[in-house]
Amino acid sequence: MSNAFMASAEKSKREQEKIRNRGERGRSDGKEEMKVLNIRIPADLHYKASLHRLETGESMTQLITRLLKRELG
Repeated sequence: MSNAFMASAEKSKREQEKIRNRGERGRSDGKEEMKVLNIRIPADLHYKASLHRLETGESMTQLITRLLKRELG
């Protein structure tokens, strides 16, 4: 008999495996597949990111992607 904890652990393992499999699939045309992510951030961080964009020419998407890659690998 499996309890609720074991069932939850098994579900989590399956979900993690799905995420890993999605990350391993590449596109045949060499372009990276992009996904949309809507986030809410504090107004002061949005202001700083907007200033950064104006000063460097780096888009918000490029900034967030670069920071996430640095943090997550």
